[in-house]
Amino acid sequence: MDENTNITYPNDDQMFGIAKDLVADNKVKVQCIDGELRLCRIPGRFQKKVWIRENDLLIIEPWSWQDEKGDIEYRYTQKELSLLLKDKDVNSVEQLFIVNSVEQLFIDN
Repeated sequence: MDENTNITYPNDDQMFGIAKDLVADNKVKVQCIDGELRLCRIPGRFQKKVWIRENDLLIIEPWSWQDEKGDIEYRYTQKELSLLLKDKDVNSVEQLFIVNSVEQLFIDN
């Protein structure tokens, strides 16, 4: 079995983002790969199951009716981050974004 089959990728409506600031009411400010800072909602299915911290790499889906907001769809683990960096399907802009996320994570800890 190929180890890359377990990696989740953003679909056409989604994008990579980095959690920048945790806000009250299950919301997070996320720096997205398109350069926008969005206020994203943590869905109920994540609450108390998936803990989101600052500088986590996320997949977010911007709202179609309000582009400055969105929903968090996925949070990457450390192991998944290392697999993403080795993945040839991830383009260079996305890889640079992921590398910056990883570097910031180590600087902050």
